[in-house]
Amino acid sequence: MDALRIALNLANTELVTGHDPDGSPCGPAPAMGRRIAAALDRAPVWIEHAGPSDIVASAHDDQWDICFLAADPARTSAMHFTQPWTRLEVCFAAAGEQPERFDPAQSRIASLHGAAYTLWLRAHLPSASVVLCATVDESIGAVLEGRADIAIGLRTFFDDGRLVAFADNAMTVDQAVGVNPAVSPDVAAAVVAFVDSLT
Repeated sequence: MDALRIALNLANTELVTGHDPDGSPCGPAPAMGRRIAAALDRAPVWIEHAGPSDIVASAHDDQWDICFLAADPARTSAMHFTQPWTRLEVCFAAAGEQPERFDPAQSRIASLHGAAYTLWLRAHLPSASVVLCATVDESIGAVLEGRADIAIGLRTFFDDGRLVAFADNAMTVDQAVGVNPAVSPDVAAAVVAFVDSLT
């Protein structure tokens, strides 16, 4: 059986929640990857990356066939995207309650390097000072240590209570399947058709 190489973004802990005792990844993204592989009669092979920027950077190195990322226009030069298969909530969070006169456009915002919401900040809040962080923990730490005023991230990132998530979403992120341009047209069409069948 041929393999389907599936790149996973380990920084997105809402979609990749951890690993089973045998080391295989678990969560919504691996589950979807297994469904796509089964539909294509292929064996899933997991290619794990620390963050989204690593997946985008490796798109032209023939390291993976499909991935799970937000379908951001800035990434379309590196891959083709299917229709979204899920939507995630993104919010701001602070070390205490939301300030009465909070203005994100004038804030120092800790954000994960290469994340879709970081690209969104650059496009929609150009006057904000973005504090780029390599991990979610580093982003939270930047706020707790006073290097940033607030953090932005998936709402589930702030479930542990170290920061208080604001009630309103800053944005939502449509998660799609990214298809490597090097994949054969037949495989690419089959992936697109499978995701289309779910929506």
